[in-house]
Amino acid sequence: MFSHLRIRLRSLFAAISNPVAHDRRSMGQLGEQLAAQFLKRHARFKVLASNWSNGQQEIDLVCREGNVLVFVEVRARQDGARVPGFASLTRKKRRNLRKAAYAYLRTLRPRPRTYRYDAVELRMQGTDATEIHHFRNIDVF
Repeated sequence: MFSHLRIRLRSLFAAISNPVAHDRRSMGQLGEQLAAQFLKRHARFKVLASNWSNGQQEIDLVCREGNVLVFVEVRARQDGARVPGFASLTRKKRRNLRKAAYAYLRTLRPRPRTYRYDAVELRMQGTDATEIHHFRNIDVF
């Protein structure tokens, strides 16, 4: 009886806690889609890859602007969040972005002559982006 109760409580807890993680993941995916659309329309970027991963690190968007390869970190936050998206780019996250970019560059032949790191911050209200900010050439070191 107690093991059955423990399993029920565990599944109840999982049902309560997973929607939050699922909502964050969904908001992140939606944010990446909206950021890609924004960059295509307003910055004239060509999106080459989204959610590129080498198994350890991930790049949200890999784009090209003219001859420049651009690695884009997308930060989506609900309207009224305590920490804005760009401010949430910790040193560790920047280092991981840099490592992932180097891994991506190693897959290219020939390698591009120039590349840079950008960030896109989205303020979300439900499924709509109320504000979008594009930060070019961010420091990842």
